[in-house]
Amino acid sequence: MAVINKISNVYNSVYSSVFMATIAGFSDVFTFISLNHMFSAHVTGNVIIAISLLVHGVGGGFGSLKVLLSVIPVYIIVCIIMSLFFDIHGLSKKCLSIWMLIECFLYLILMIIGLTFLSKIDIYSWTYVVICMIPIVAMSIHNLAMVSFFCKLPPTTVITGDVARVLFGFTNIFFIKSFVQGNDALKEKTKHLFFLVLGFVVGALVAAFGCYYLGFYAIIYVICIYIFFILFCLNSLSD
Repeated sequence: MAVINKISNVYNSVYSSVFMATIAGFSDVFTFISLNHMFSAHVTGNVIIAISLLVHGVGGGFGSLKVLLSVIPVYIIVCIIMSLFFDIHGLSKKCLSIWMLIECFLYLILMIIGLTFLSKIDIYSWTYVVICMIPIVAMSIHNLAMVSFFCKLPPTTVITGDVARVLFGFTNIFFIKSFVQGNDALKEKTKHLFFLVLGFVVGALVAAFGCYYLGFYAIIYVICIYIFFILFCLNSLSD
């Protein structure tokens, strides 16, 4: 992506990336539980579920397929729009703050809808599809912002590859005799990845328990993280 090459001093805060990972973990689990098994952070998971529905014809039927098959196109369109925006306006803390506020506002809308009339909407309707796209748009912004502003860090949508890199780092540091003790770079990267995975897992656990005990009120948690991130974490990042 051309826009990434335009920034010379990338934001590289471990704490910021952990907060971003927590948001992604929360969103993925929350939408999976609350929105008929839809992944919002790991969007490719929706393709697997859609294929399963097409082959086996189980679950939510065509209603679920409409949601799942809409995810990737919406994700791609939002990423393209954001890339063009960054290319035109550049990268700055103000720009990142605005996009994080947009994300926060989208989750606020989702919470209000979930608390008021979501239960009355037919899951096979296009209205339900549009509502499901709200967290998809938010996570599209989230992931592209991570790649653009934190380009030295792994994506916040934690995958098994991140876990594998953590295990590789720990193995080299603690068990491989040929490991160079002065290799601080690997230690720092492993620590960073560990906290990134930990942040994702914490967000996922909060979403799981929050859905059970609080329902859509659980989104207040992620809104608070957005506010904290914008007010405090961004101040630690240099332009």
